[in-house]
Amino acid sequence: MKQQLHSIIKISVLAWLLPTTAVAQDVTNKILNQLAHEESIKIDDVTPENKQQVILGIKNFLKEKHARGSMDDAMKLLVTLKDDETIQKLVNQYHSDFSKGGDILYFSANSEIIPFVASDLSLPKDAGRKLVGDIYVPPTRVWAAQLILRCIANSPDFPAQIQSWARSSSGFENDDWSRVQQWWIHNKDAVLAKRYQDATWLPPIAAK
Repeated sequence: MKQQLHSIIKISVLAWLLPTTAVAQDVTNKILNQLAHEESIKIDDVTPENKQQVILGIKNFLKEKHARGSMDDAMKLLVTLKDDETIQKLVNQYHSDFSKGGDILYFSANSEIIPFVASDLSLPKDAGRKLVGDIYVPPTRVWAAQLILRCIANSPDFPAQIQSWARSSSGFENDDWSRVQQWWIHNKDAVLAKRYQDATWLPPIAAK
């Protein structure tokens, strides 16, 4: 009787899990197909229940050979889905060379990137500035300011007025860098606690 009851429970659990797994696989396949064809990616169907399976599917996709655009889109998607392993990898690349990881981070909408690069705002003004061909690469702290502004502007986690402020600043001007640094100092605790709706302090508007 006990063994029979155990079998019934096992079958019931499997019957409950199978539809969930099938739905997750369907969502994953749809996203992978969009990536392979470099189509606009829709993640409306990604839920907390199927998120990890989707992430695993995208990582397996990256192990295969695909067009460069598809591979970049896959990495951006992993960042948008807040996969910590991918974010850490890209941040490490960004710190060694902005062009190797910063471009993908730049186009994400992930507010959790901000603490990884905020310390760069305190670097000396010429740190990272270099001549590449005939072009001067901006200092690291300027890249950090621009990246943070982009994350704020694109992330739905932040209040609308904060997003508007971020969109109005380029991040490349010294005044923009200074204001981003002030914003971080005043809102650091809220951001680290992921209370993004409380990150409402804005630096005063610069006098014309």
